[in-house]
Amino acid sequence: MKNLTTLEIQRATGDWAQGEVDSYAALIPAWLRTAIQQANAPRKSAKIGLSGAYDWSNPNIRDDVLILKVLERHKFEDVARLCFYYGVPKVKRVFKRLAFEPMTNAIVTRMLSNISKGLRAKP
Repeated sequence: MKNLTTLEIQRATGDWAQGEVDSYAALIPAWLRTAIQQANAPRKSAKIGLSGAYDWSNPNIRDDVLILKVLERHKFEDVARLCFYYGVPKVKRVFKRLAFEPMTNAIVTRMLSNISKGLRAKP
């Protein structure tokens, strides 16, 4: 149990259907069931439709950390997807919590302003 990695669990169980895990539930320890579900769960970056796996090293990444990672790279389509998924107010709150380098700060400020305007102009 101590040496078992998420990658090993995913390799061993990645093709299992949820029904298979459920049918063996009595035989699988609770900690391993939880690990299987976490290892095979879709990552937030994939669920949101982001262009990169911002959460590749941490499938259980907190929302605010994911938002910060995306804002640091300031790729417009990913910032826009965050705003659609979490809402512009939440993304702005996370953005205001940390100081970014001046260029990133200016770019993200403009992006968030344009995304806000675009969402308000929606039919």
